[in-house]
Amino acid sequence: MSAGTAAARQPGHKWPIVASDPIVGGERLTDAVDPAGVSRFSDDVWDLSLLSRRHNEPGRRINWATFPAALREDFKRAGWALLNLPTPAALLERAATARVEYPGTGTMASVAENWRRYATWLAHRDITRLRDVDTAVHEDYATHIAGLPLTQRTQIGALYAVSLLWGFTPHLRCPGFDGG
Repeated sequence: MSAGTAAARQPGHKWPIVASDPIVGGERLTDAVDPAGVSRFSDDVWDLSLLSRRHNEPGRRINWATFPAALREDFKRAGWALLNLPTPAALLERAATARVEYPGTGTMASVAENWRRYATWLAHRDITRLRDVDTAVHEDYATHIAGLPLTQRTQIGALYAVSLLWGFTPHLRCPGFDGG
């Protein structure tokens, strides 16, 4: 476990990741991957293909440039947590869930796309910091998603992604994220 990963596991920590750090620690990479080729936290596009354990899986990426600029850093921190930390236990323990401790690259890319949708929705409501989101905002977003012409599975995925985001918040506490 890297020092950054260990620090991020502790609620109330200062954000341990700097712009030049790789997006994942060595424990998440196969032995065949050269750590020098891993995307950096500051990159606009994170290549997730190096995390895949399957040879035939399509390459996945997260394009942070498509997120609203004011919210991008908050969501990148959450993205780092998604890649490096296990799914919060409270989400794994829910009844009728089929979640895994460490999701695959396809799931990570899907979660990030749902986060982009959420970030865009927040920005259209002039919310520019995740720390300004409260229960009423969550309820409004759930109502918004329910009113979209999406399949039930897509709606559930969108709302689960927001639940996952908030499951990681104790690990994201830092100046600019929660006022700490």
